[in-house]
Amino acid sequence: MHYITIHVDEPRAADVFAYRGWIFVLTYDCRLLAYATSDLIGELTLQHKRRGSIAAYAMFSSKGIGATQKSAKAWKQFNHSSNIFLRFTPPVTIDLGFKSDSMAVMDMHVYYNQIYIATDRGTWALSLNPDRPELVSDSRRITNDATESLAVGMGAVAASLGQNGLSVFLDAWQWDVPRESRVDTESLRSSLGWGRATNYPSDSAYELLDVDRKEHRGRVVLDEVRASTEPAVELAEGSYALWNGGRLLVADNGGISSRGQVTRTSRNRLVADRESSRRPLWVGPTGNGLIVTESTDSLEAGRGDRAIKLYKGPVGSARTFPASQRYKRLIAATVEGGFILTTAFRDGEDYD
Repeated sequence: MHYITIHVDEPRAADVFAYRGWIFVLTYDCRLLAYATSDLIGELTLQHKRRGSIAAYAMFSSKGIGATQKSAKAWKQFNHSSNIFLRFTPPVTIDLGFKSDSMAVMDMHVYYNQIYIATDRGTWALSLNPDRPELVSDSRRITNDATESLAVGMGAVAASLGQNGLSVFLDAWQWDVPRESRVDTESLRSSLGWGRATNYPSDSAYELLDVDRKEHRGRVVLDEVRASTEPAVELAEGSYALWNGGRLLVADNGGISSRGQVTRTSRNRLVADRESSRRPLWVGPTGNGLIVTESTDSLEAGRGDRAIKLYKGPVGSARTFPASQRYKRLIAATVEGGFILTTAFRDGEDYD
């Protein structure tokens, strides 16, 4: 396995999100910044020549989307025999003018051209013009409760409110009148997708919520979400559970295993090894088939019996973009002094 990593010098970064032609950065003082990926591609090539062009293609141009001729040519000639690590001073950012009185920022997502920001004083929603993101407008607080994390999918946005439960905002494409389903169970995080809404009262416990579905523009979306009639499934202490793509992933010190569709079974299949023996703090899949794990001392990616360390040291936040065509390989994480954009490859995979 090998990796390509860009360390972006932006010490204010608390969270990072890639959406269409933009990289959004949420700062510790709850300001929202944006980089055009076209500017990042140009600046990477300017600062690091051929290796910058290779890194730009790896991060921002899966299947050639948004690639320049120079980056596409450099990528085609790259032999994938070594790692690349680049330190990068970014171009001038766009300050989107958002500011709240929050003391802590917790999470960020962009969905249906709306930016959602979770803080210790509630969750904010901002309307986004993806062609001109400096024109964000209509910012409003959609919940006043302190929000632990956000999840999006199936036409809905879920805000985990800790002991105050889980709020699921339905019909997310309707900016003015989203409907809300409220689940009173304690919620640390949630996941939406593959016909399921899952609540995690803790990292090592989950419950499959009861849902009604409907069709919107040819896609199945959530119509209502209710508390489960079954008790939460408790896994081993120190493990991390994630329902993804119709399977239950369970990470622990020994690796990441899959338990398939069966919710209460001891049958395990190892899907990714780990280098670190520390407790997993976060797990996320990439669109090129890897499983990324954050622990207290590193960020790593693995598949089967292979694993590679992407960053050594504590990580503030980490995320992947498996549903994106353009950014399916991208892994974004905030680290000391800025944030990293990285991707890893298995030997012999389709590098396009």
